[in-house]
Amino acid sequence: MDNAPAKGVFTECQSTPELWYSQDPWHIQSAKDICFKDCPLRSGCLGLALDLEQGQPVKLRFGVWGGMSPTERKNLELRFDIQKGTR
Repeated sequence: MDNAPAKGVFTECQSTPELWYSQDPWHIQSAKDICFKDCPLRSGCLGLALDLEQGQPVKLRFGVWGGMSPTERKNLELRFDIQKGTR
């Protein structure tokens, strides 16, 4: 599955990367809000992060991708694994 962003599509994260890779709770929430409100690529972005991070611990995951924090993405991965019966 190709989760790469579409060429020629501009997203907010391209102009304000400090929000997506910050440890500041306000920045993290702002990034999530933008993802869920405005981003046409949110699901593809989340899919790409899940593909790239598969099996990685939370401490090796960074930034907000597809509107989710590293912990939220790891929890989502674990839920999928449980549903598939792989954990």
